[in-house]
Amino acid sequence: MLAERPYTVASLARRWGCSEGAVRARIRSGELAYFRIGTLIRIPAAEVERVECPNTLSSDSEADMQSSGQMAKANVGATVLPPPIGSERRPRPARDGGAVILPLGR
Repeated sequence: MLAERPYTVASLARRWGCSEGAVRARIRSGELAYFRIGTLIRIPAAEVERVECPNTLSSDSEADMQSSGQMAKANVGATVLPPPIGSERRPRPARDGGAVILPLGR
């Protein structure tokens, strides 16, 4: 059986519509597996499929899972996340050198 050809950083960037730097950053962070041929970086087609379709189950794991056909109900006591970092008011320098607190653009 003939396996799909691996992607270069440039060809994967074109496929995903992003920069080569973005692909390289995912490689550096460990999110994207790769292999080297000398100095060349190649990303296996199976790895690209894994990243593009993270919720796809393999045929082996489908048999192990049982479904009741019902959706889980929302958790009434769900944890409320704190506001994003940087959403609080920040001190700004005043023209006379003192600090003034200005609200963020809401």
